[in-house]
Amino acid sequence: MAWMTMDVEEQKVRFVVAATRREKSLTALCQEFGISRPTGYLWRKRYEEAGLAGTIINTKPIGHYRYNKRLSGGKVITCQVAVFLLRVRRVFDVWPEQNQRLRAWFSPEIAAKLVAEKDLSDILLGLTPTVLALGKEVV
Repeated sequence: MAWMTMDVEEQKVRFVVAATRREKSLTALCQEFGISRPTGYLWRKRYEEAGLAGTIINTKPIGHYRYNKRLSGGKVITCQVAVFLLRVRRVFDVWPEQNQRLRAWFSPEIAAKLVAEKDLSDILLGLTPTVLALGKEVV
């Protein structure tokens, strides 16, 4: 790929578009865009599940919680989740899993009442106005 300049948000959108076409492997796309595979998987997952593109504000999670996930076949596994604050830069009108998920925006207090996991509820209730202000910029 010839050297060119583009901002990070444009790079994310181009990567996600290329990844959804599935013309190349994710590994090949990551090499082409000069990003790590974990970063590539994260960008694609954000887009597929919620139709969002954005930037993690801090590499340190704001909290952790566990939940039990039932797999097809009935097996139950315990998942540990690290929660990060995401500054949303782009909201897509159409995304792959939009028929499987509902995207909605709530205050932390309302979201805390809606989630099933108590530890996640506690994380949401612990968000301060200062922390929330870091993630406010929605384009």
